[in-house]
Amino acid sequence: MAGIISAYLILHPKVKIWVLALWRIPIKITAYWALGFWILAQFANLLIDTEESVAWGRISAGLAAGAMLILFMRRRGVPLFDRTRGGA
Repeated sequence: MAGIISAYLILHPKVKIWVLALWRIPIKITAYWALGFWILAQFANLLIDTEESVAWGRISAGLAAGAMLILFMRRRGVPLFDRTRGGA
């Protein structure tokens, strides 16, 4: 799942997505901010939580694998870091 998130972020960072702020308020922000914050939170948990470091390390490895594999596995002609701001 983490690999898919990083691959989506590399392909479509400016697409607007819906996020629940405070678990109740729907807001529409770019994928760059929403998924970037989630990725930073995962790396922070890796550094802070020493008891569950294997689980956080697995998520971090998935993020890295998805980011690297999307470079080779995307369809021909699909641009990286799509600059359009259209909806998903």
